[in-house]
Amino acid sequence: MSVDWKVARINDLVDHLRDIVRLQYSELRRAIIGQGDFALAPLFSRHSVPYARWMGMTEEKRSELFGAFVTDNGIRAAANTVTSTDGELTVHGSNSTKRKPGQRTRIRSTRALPKH
Repeated sequence: MSVDWKVARINDLVDHLRDIVRLQYSELRRAIIGQGDFALAPLFSRHSVPYARWMGMTEEKRSELFGAFVTDNGIRAAANTVTSTDGELTVHGSNSTKRKPGQRTRIRSTRALPKH
């Protein structure tokens, strides 16, 4: 729309694309502080910074936090927790069963042999 569907130079196209990317980056910065048209997804909510704290930061610290947000790919290491189906209870644990020291594992369908 900015070139009005007319033939233009490549330099103009590159300038328009650069402006669009700058606008998107500024929208991302606004989303981090909770302002603007966009909001952070729940997976990235840990990058949220209150507006008052953001305004008190140096530009170096702001760009550091923004860089951490941009490089975050959203993949988290699997926590060793189990959550109930209704989401009310979360406990630490694993799906494997605990065994006594020296206890052998057996397939459930096989019977134990008697000792001789």
